Amino acid sequence: MKRSGGEDEDVDSGEGEEEDEEDLWNRYFYHFDMLRDVKRNKAYRKAIEKEVIPGKSICLDIGTGSGLLACLCANAHAASVFACEVDTREAVVAHETIDENSLSEIITLIPVHSKNLGEHLPVHPDIIVGELLDTGLIGEGVLKTMRHAADNLAAPHFKSIPCSAVVYGKVLQCRSLWERGGIRFSETPASPTTSTASFPGQSCSAVLGSRLSQQQEGESVHASWFLDQPDLIPLTEDFSVFAYDFQNPALNSSTTITCTAAASGTAHCILTWWVAQMTSDGTVLLDTCPGSPPPDHWRQAVYYLQKPHIVHCGEEIVIHASHDEDSIHVWLSSEGPDCYGPPSVWPPQRCAQQNAHWQIVKSWVSTIPSPNPSIAKLLVLGDSLSLILHILEVRPHSSLIASTGCIHPL
Repeated sequence: MKRSGGEDEDVDSGEGEEEDEEDLWNRYFYHFDMLRDVKRNKAYRKAIEKEVIPGKSICLDIGTGSGLLACLCANAHAASVFACEVDTREAVVAHETIDENSLSEIITLIPVHSKNLGEHLPVHPDIIVGELLDTGLIGEGVLKTMRHAADNLAAPHFKSIPCSAVVYGKVLQCRSLWERGGIRFSETPASPTTSTASFPGQSCSAVLGSRLSQQQEGESVHASWFLDQPDLIPLTEDFSVFAYDFQNPALNSSTTITCTAAASGTAHCILTWWVAQMTSDGTVLLDTCPGSPPPDHWRQAVYYLQKPHIVHCGEEIVIHASHDEDSIHVWLSSEGPDCYGPPSVWPPQRCAQQNAHWQIVKSWVSTIPSPNPSIAKLLVLGDSLSLILHILEVRPHSSLIASTGCIHPL
């Protein structure tokens, strides 16, 4: 869910490395959606105009990117504005934006990470602005960034934009959405003959599919996709998961939520979204609620259950949630906290992609002529573990040479 190049990353693009156009697009494409998001831009502009005291406020824009928020601070007549950006390419763009708007006398651009900003700041800002939010809210490091800013950079009693935020959730029945959430090769375990050597008692697909679907981060899914699914049934009312104070953020927390099932059905996933209070008086809000009017470059986060869970209307549902500096974990009490294990080899989006393609892969593998088991050898390149698993299931005696690119052992 995290956009590449967030403030929590130590990046220095553009110096001593060459990237082709595709690499550059993959790294910076989110800026186009972000800058086209009228709802986001209006909320930040209104909040800045409300909080800035003309001629008095000193603002700091952390992770300025294109320089838009720093320019909004200057246009609100802040006394001075400081903007930091660790990515050198983005810093160049910000510099051009500031110059073209004739704001270089008000805005000081500092091309460093905010954690290294102290020695470059001649004063302590009383307003800290930052768009460090992702679909799950905290994946770009907003908590640790604001914690550091509050402790080391800001003036006492400073204001932050946004000021606070609440993550909300809802338990859903939606099998079509759940099926995106992991490498689910079949409804029934494959033959044990494919697994006795390495995974006694289970098929390769069952073991690896289970491990790859153990997702500690929700998948970013746009409401316009899942709200149209005919099998979607909300099983609970909205509930609050976490509340964050960006002026005094806690880096770790856990909670237990108890709610009552509003309908009977099969729980497949937990959907989350957030509402940010942009100003201290709460008059300006920004949200990622399902059904929010487009364009909205943020989406909603979906946390898939390991197994579907039947619930009955009126039944008590217990949900556990925890967060660290940059990720939120949500699970049903019936699953237990250990069912998700270590982080996935793949991000949720890659799992969903592989899951969507597994039937095509299986059909293709089944067309491979059955060779003499003693001489069957196949070379598999890339990270398509679904291809490897199906070859082992369809051709259990094949000898495989695979380069998967996986860093973490399964």
